[in-house]
Amino acid sequence: MSPVEEIAHQKLGARLAGLHIPEFTVPNEHDVVLRSMRFHYVDWGTRGEPPVVFLHGGGQSARTWDLVCLALCAEFHCVALDQRGHGDSE
Repeated sequence: MSPVEEIAHQKLGARLAGLHIPEFTVPNEHDVVLRSMRFHYVDWGTRGEPPVVFLHGGGQSARTWDLVCLALCAEFHCVALDQRGHGDSE
């Protein structure tokens, strides 16, 4: 999905959820290798702010938390992990 499409999707989701999001942004996506396994995570917010780590439930992915992270990223450094075998993690 392109950044323009992603922001349009976020705006629609926020409107349907009744959330006021002051600014829409595309998160940074990263991978880290731990014990020969690649884990993917999505990084929202500002470094230096209090960190919050989001873990999804079964059958979901890090992107489950997009609207929550959008609502909190001005005040927190939000990081959502694709757990092992989910999303873009191995």
